[in-house]
Amino acid sequence: MSNISKIKITKKSKAIPVNFELEIKNFTVITGENNSGKTSFMQAIDNGDVIYMDATGVDISEHVDIPVYIPAEFIMGDENLKIGKKSYLITSLKEIISGDPSFKLKTDEHNHTKNILDVVQVVNDTINHAIGDKNNSIKISVNEEVSLKEILDSVLNIEPLDYSSGKVHKKFEEIGQGWQRLIIIAFILAVEKQKQTNGKIRLILLEEPEVYLHPKLKRAMNKMLNVIASKTNNQVIITTHDPYFALTHVDELDNVVYSFTRNNTNNDTMASPANVVSGIEDELLHIFLFTKLMQDLAKKGISMDNLGNLNKYLLSQVGMVQKQYYWPNSTIAEPMALPLYIRNQIHHPDNLNTVNKKNSFSGSDLEESIKILNNLLK
Repeated sequence: MSNISKIKITKKSKAIPVNFELEIKNFTVITGENNSGKTSFMQAIDNGDVIYMDATGVDISEHVDIPVYIPAEFIMGDENLKIGKKSYLITSLKEIISGDPSFKLKTDEHNHTKNILDVVQVVNDTINHAIGDKNNSIKISVNEEVSLKEILDSVLNIEPLDYSSGKVHKKFEEIGQGWQRLIIIAFILAVEKQKQTNGKIRLILLEEPEVYLHPKLKRAMNKMLNVIASKTNNQVIITTHDPYFALTHVDELDNVVYSFTRNNTNNDTMASPANVVSGIEDELLHIFLFTKLMQDLAKKGISMDNLGNLNKYLLSQVGMVQKQYYWPNSTIAEPMALPLYIRNQIHHPDNLNTVNKKNSFSGSDLEESIKILNNLLK
């Protein structure tokens, strides 16, 4: 079965207009400033106000399962879970565990429990790998009946999850939302490894996976999401303010990154061209885009063997912003293109003229430079 190539919104969702379209891949990342429409887009999909199309434009909505939607802020306190009773996570787990609200374990002809212990083991392995400790494990008593909440709470036998305080949590809703997300994604991954499927395309929607996660756990989360997206019939969409989640997916064959902004005319959401990253302006993004520009110029055979040639090239570009840069031990400033001006300060913070603030850039300068680099990379 073909994957989803395009999502079309059929009902206005706040800033997202009717007929808003976005081409997606196996792993789609959406960046953008607050209030740019990222959450509204995810909610429109979750509400079912969409048409899913394949690469030829054919409507394949009937072949797409109910999406898993994990919002930016949620607390899990009961068996129903706040990500939706009918979500893919719940229905998939019911492929393993049947009954509601207390799920009876499926058994085979030998009356052995089916799959649940394997799923728990996969979650064990995933979480242990994330925290770098193989001595802890989920402990769950498999009886005739077991609730989904009990399974989730059993994860907390890996203790202490909160290393900063040393607190041992006993209920799933007591742990931080970053860990909640990591555990839920681990369960989705575990279900995938059990090949539980109804043959439909599965869409996993995750807002701000970076929330409350230590950098090490961000890498673990990103790796799990990539594995999920690589499985047959699976597609993942995330929204993020974190350059790490955006930049690790730019230029990957089956991945795509978009930036959402608001249209100045009608204030509706619009999407950038593919792999144009904005709305998460910081030095890391600038370094990434600047390096990518150098690589693109090299591929085109444009020689940038010294910074003087590079500066001349950049200053020759239409609309380039110019600044005055003071080299080390110099009292005379040199005209310099804004991207190179910022790049030099990031790479050479020990320049005394930068230390003394003769060279400096503002947040608006950084935003403008990132916009320039994106335009040069188109």
